[in-house]
Amino acid sequence: MSLKGKFDHYSLNDDDGIGFRGIYQGKMGFSYTESISETEIDFLVNKAKENAVIVDKEEGIIFSEKAEYKELNIESDDFGEISPDDKIELLKKAEKAAYDYDDRIEVVNYCMYSDMMLEEAMDNTASLS
Repeated sequence: MSLKGKFDHYSLNDDDGIGFRGIYQGKMGFSYTESISETEIDFLVNKAKENAVIVDKEEGIIFSEKAEYKELNIESDDFGEISPDDKIELLKKAEKAAYDYDDRIEVVNYCMYSDMMLEEAMDNTASLS
């Protein structure tokens, strides 16, 4: 949003992705794709293998079987309760506050709101998740 309260762009995005990390010939390789489907499995494994081949140094064990992960519950219960209209209104108020702050402010070039909800899962050969 910009131009003194006039709305010029709005978008909602829903992006997904999956990463794969493994050790090949003692070297760690990683790959990532935003296309989550069974057809991508071969791509992920092959790209991680290709990337491992070009790595300069060997890696040690990524995770030991004795490692433990503390479960965290850091999700906000009210994350999805703020409507897009309320977010837009917040931006309009922020822009107005900038103009009201000082008469010398002539243009607010850019006013943007962004939020993200992220879910991560991990699985590995050491049965840690």
